[in-house]
Amino acid sequence: MRLKQNRFKIKIPVYDSEINVIVTEDVARSYGVLCKRLEWLDLLESEDSIAGSAYFIYDDEQVGDYYMLLPFNADVFLISHEVLHATFIILGHHDVIFDKNNHEAFTYLHGHLVETVYDKLKTFK
Repeated sequence: MRLKQNRFKIKIPVYDSEINVIVTEDVARSYGVLCKRLEWLDLLESEDSIAGSAYFIYDDEQVGDYYMLLPFNADVFLISHEVLHATFIILGHHDVIFDKNNHEAFTYLHGHLVETVYDKLKTFK
């Protein structure tokens, strides 16, 4: 049976990055298919891959190339959760320092990504 998915990309030019977002009816199956296609087989063996309702995945050696998997019924809380992962990873990969005294890059990136993903998901309903 063919897996129902919608895909879109979010470009983040300031960090020379791109998030490939996959919205799917079966997150676990889509995760397995993606990991096999990318040859990230070690992720399939991880205990974290067993019960996830959404994922943000990446390879530390391929900075700038990221994947987010979400169910069609993702709410703003799940979107924000995955985007927090994305924000930490992207800023970390680009050596952006953020803390309680320096958090504008973090908040702007997080806000932009949540809004972009949320608005796009609304078009799929």
